[in-house]
Amino acid sequence: LASETLDISPYISTIRLLASGARDWNRQTFDLRSLASTDLDVRLSAAKVMAGSLRFGRTAIGANLRNGTLALSVGEAQVFGGVLRGSFGLARADASASIKSQFQFMDVDLEAFAAEVFGNRKLAGRGNLNVALEAAGSSAYELTQSLDGTVTLTGHDGALLGFNVDQLLRRLERRPLSGAGEFRSGRTPFSVLNVALKFENGVATLDDTRIEGPSVRVTLSGTASVPSREYDLKGVASLVSAPNAPPAFELPFVV
Repeated sequence: LASETLDISPYISTIRLLASGARDWNRQTFDLRSLASTDLDVRLSAAKVMAGSLRFGRTAIGANLRNGTLALSVGEAQVFGGVLRGSFGLARADASASIKSQFQFMDVDLEAFAAEVFGNRKLAGRGNLNVALEAAGSSAYELTQSLDGTVTLTGHDGALLGFNVDQLLRRLERRPLSGAGEFRSGRTPFSVLNVALKFENGVATLDDTRIEGPSVRVTLSGTASVPSREYDLKGVASLVSAPNAPPAFELPFVV
């Protein structure tokens, strides 16, 4: 099938990952009975695809549904100023769902991506995102408890928006007891952004997270619980004069 414009918003509007309070994951049991009663095999291309507030450019996808198992492949989709490729699988076992996903976002606009996915514009630049996740459960909450896989993000020539880490560190270097003051404005440029997450039973571990800029280096480690939506992180922000130079000033911090 070929279409100029495809709007799939009505089909995804019933998906509720969060409960009505927008804090806890939805614990309502999935109703997957329709998967077993429907067979589908379709290839589709569209010049424009709308999915809620998300807008895709030229997109080519394939979907196969047979014996309660859905396989969705994205040959290529233009999104966030870059390209998306990947696959998504959903298998039904009684009332439980088994999900596997692999996606690659290539050369995307990180500010547009952060605004859509996280609801803020604290990140700018270009980058690549690789996602390989799987989970099983009878509700969104159970899926988060069994989440396994990896997520990696690499960015370049961008900035953290709303934070001026360089200004904060220089102020504390001159007057260590003066307090941090107001630093939640401005931007922190970076030449390299690297984030590596490993998920195991719903807990994400930061394996390698660092930001390197002309005058600032930030490293971060720790864990985050997806089911409870809590995190325990620690890091070090440093002033540097060159990419491989020893830090002139360091500030440990916790999140």
